[in-house]
Amino acid sequence: MATDDQISLLLDFIGYQLGKDEAIQLLKISNNNVETAASKFWDTDASNLKKLLNDSVANWDDTAFASGRYGQDETSGGIPTFNIDYAQGLEHYPHSNNPSRAPTRPPSRTSQHSAVSTHIGDAPMQSIEHMQESGVIGNSEPVFGPATKDHYDTAQWAMVPTSTEVIPDAIPSARKRDVGQPAILKPSPRFNYLPALVAILHSVPLFRNALLAPTVTQRSYWMGDDWWKGSPAIPASIIDTIAGVKEAHELDIIHETQRLMAFLDTSDRAYATVSSMLELDAWKQSTPALEDEDDDLLKFLLIWSDAYEAQVPNAELDGWLRSVVNVGDSYKKFFVLDASVVREGSTSDCSLYDVLDDSIFSSATGSAHITNVGKVLTLRLNSATTNAQGLGCRIPATLYPDRYLEANKPVIDSMFRDMKQYEDQARDIDIATQKLKFHTPKKEKSKPIETLKLVETTMKAYKTQEGEDLADPKDAAILSQLQTLYNSIESKLAALDEQTKKVKAAIKDITGRFKPVIDDGSETLIDLTAPEYPEGQSPEDAMHHPYHLCGVATHLGVVYLLHPDTKSNIPGAQQWWRVQYDTETSSPTIRRDPVTQQDVLERAATESASALLVYAHADAMSVEPIPLSKPLLDFVKKDGLNFMEELQQSATGWEDMTYDSINDVPQGGWNLDPPDYQADWASMSAQDFHKHNQQGSNLSSATLTPNTEHDGVQEMVEVNGGMDALTGISRASSSTIEGDVMDLDAAEHDRANHLHSDAVMLDNGDDDGPRVQHIEVAEKKGG
Repeated sequence: MATDDQISLLLDFIGYQLGKDEAIQLLKISNNNVETAASKFWDTDASNLKKLLNDSVANWDDTAFASGRYGQDETSGGIPTFNIDYAQGLEHYPHSNNPSRAPTRPPSRTSQHSAVSTHIGDAPMQSIEHMQESGVIGNSEPVFGPATKDHYDTAQWAMVPTSTEVIPDAIPSARKRDVGQPAILKPSPRFNYLPALVAILHSVPLFRNALLAPTVTQRSYWMGDDWWKGSPAIPASIIDTIAGVKEAHELDIIHETQRLMAFLDTSDRAYATVSSMLELDAWKQSTPALEDEDDDLLKFLLIWSDAYEAQVPNAELDGWLRSVVNVGDSYKKFFVLDASVVREGSTSDCSLYDVLDDSIFSSATGSAHITNVGKVLTLRLNSATTNAQGLGCRIPATLYPDRYLEANKPVIDSMFRDMKQYEDQARDIDIATQKLKFHTPKKEKSKPIETLKLVETTMKAYKTQEGEDLADPKDAAILSQLQTLYNSIESKLAALDEQTKKVKAAIKDITGRFKPVIDDGSETLIDLTAPEYPEGQSPEDAMHHPYHLCGVATHLGVVYLLHPDTKSNIPGAQQWWRVQYDTETSSPTIRRDPVTQQDVLERAATESASALLVYAHADAMSVEPIPLSKPLLDFVKKDGLNFMEELQQSATGWEDMTYDSINDVPQGGWNLDPPDYQADWASMSAQDFHKHNQQGSNLSSATLTPNTEHDGVQEMVEVNGGMDALTGISRASSSTIEGDVMDLDAAEHDRANHLHSDAVMLDNGDDDGPRVQHIEVAEKKGG
């Protein structure tokens, strides 16, 4: 908080052209530095200055945190605002006065607003303050940190949103997944990190296994020929009672997530999309209280975790996939940490730990500490600098969260207690410097004058031409006094500046305590004056819980994945891949490049002003991946056969994959190396396979469950189109609505034979003729 002297001094400097409240706000966003605040006043035009002050006041309004956020407090059931008190003597943590912005996210299509940068010299940008004095974390809390309704600068992304919001698909030949390369999910037209996150989490065995939810399954996962590109043939379902809708939606989200995991496992396609999930009623009708309704990444984690915990007995996410944080003795849960890079200077001066410090230890009223850290840590970062070319901070290959664990809170409190003493010194030195450096005229609306310049100007009035003596001895005496005064002020300012440097160096040494070493491959200078750390507070003491980088996303459509290295003879070897869905050309292409870990770290820091980082503990990476269930394997295989047909029919693509219609054989030998399908599936005729799929049809239905427990009128709820959709759907299949077994006609049989010499395509429900459908009634769960 600015002192009365600082406020008066600033008002003098700016000639009382601002009111007292505005001066206080200008000081607040200038780190209570009078000179900085005055410079900002004179260097900023009136309109931008007014907008800066107004927006800053609004953004620091604590009451703003009481609405519009997702989640609820676990005890009160409401959405709390937390204020955290430090231990006695820790009224101010070190970064409490630093200017900052909240982490930005993709642009909301329904809420467009902008705030103004609080960095000195910055131009206005779309953002709001991040280091608030209060904040909110909700019940399911997938995020810790002020998740705000600010937006990405679209210049940071590879594509600019259009009114149609459609990202085109690549031609079939460009959609083929090469051996040993990872598959991805096409960037979402909603411009967020959800597709990249799902692809990265798939590469973490612990998370992949959970997303597969093996105890929750269905007989058929088929969603039509166009599922892969976001146009699923969603089965119509009728559920008895409103209560059944919740369970059906939970199962829909889990089943769609299972499809994505299975696809990323074994598909021959280079990519699919998350858009099919966004078409489900389960997604559309789920309305968690998010700050940004278009924040699909958070929404997915919220609704998936709720569904998983509801459908998987004894499910435990805390400490595995989700972390728990203590905020002012209130325990909250989070999946994702949002943080903003707010420090100025070169990249070498700022690391990811500094960014996390500013986010977790940022408030003047308190801090947060992780009580139960998950095995996977996900971070979303953005630069607070307008039009930044990169994040402006160093990204480690190994992240150590020890610094932020509640078990180490005493160490952090001790560090900040020592730091506070030096910060108080720095503040006193700054006040003394301002008083000495500037003359403060009492006349209102007068501009501040630098003291040395004032004395120097006065001296000129008493000086004569070079070589001439002053006519009046009194003038000579006054000139001598002025010169002495000038030298004295100059000397005192130099001494104060030297004191400031020493204090800053001491603060830097203290902040280096218990801070892990950054292993980003950058050369570090050997500091021969490195301080002797107190016992238990060296960098090595904070490096007991290693988390290794396993995925990064930067621009829209650019993802870095750690994938098994199929070319290596070393067991368990992995290779980093940079995969970009490139839409800069007339036809999209998928660029795949093997890169080194060093490349990944450098590009994560410099390639974009925002980034998604995923770190995983060894416990999460060493888990054995569970195999796919047969229904999921069948789903991927059927889609694979469809893709083979697309390649064969495409006029563009493999030039050697042509078809000789006269001799009824493929040319180029592409049929000699079919996908690695299981023998029982590949050798089975379409009719036999269809009959095989019909087996077990007396299984309980998840989407059509008649009320067998109550007499009287049944309450039926339509989802995914209900009865109307039943009459129009052409390629629907689910565990409850399937086409009767029908013999393939000759044309269909020929079509299947063209695809594979032994395997015949499943009945896709072509619209060429009428189909007979039946609705299967199964016994209600618990009935």
